[in-house]
Amino acid sequence: MTVTLRTLCLAFAIGAATPIAAIAQATTPQPQPTPQPRNFDAAKAHRLEEISRHIAEMQRVQMCVQNATDFDQMQACRPQRRAH
Repeated sequence: MTVTLRTLCLAFAIGAATPIAAIAQATTPQPQPTPQPRNFDAAKAHRLEEISRHIAEMQRVQMCVQNATDFDQMQACRPQRRAH
């Protein structure tokens, strides 16, 4: 059986990549599970309030864009980014 240079290179690449992938996977931090809130009802109410505020803001932007008559007015509808 004749072993070509291409076959040898392919075998080497597969053999070299496998340990590197295993090391990368082992060193990648795994996401931690989110702790459950102590008061589910309060957390749920808070989340629903946030969603409602977001929907109201998006509706305000939508109405602004619908009423815009030029690019400057439409650009003014975009909410300003909050500083972090």
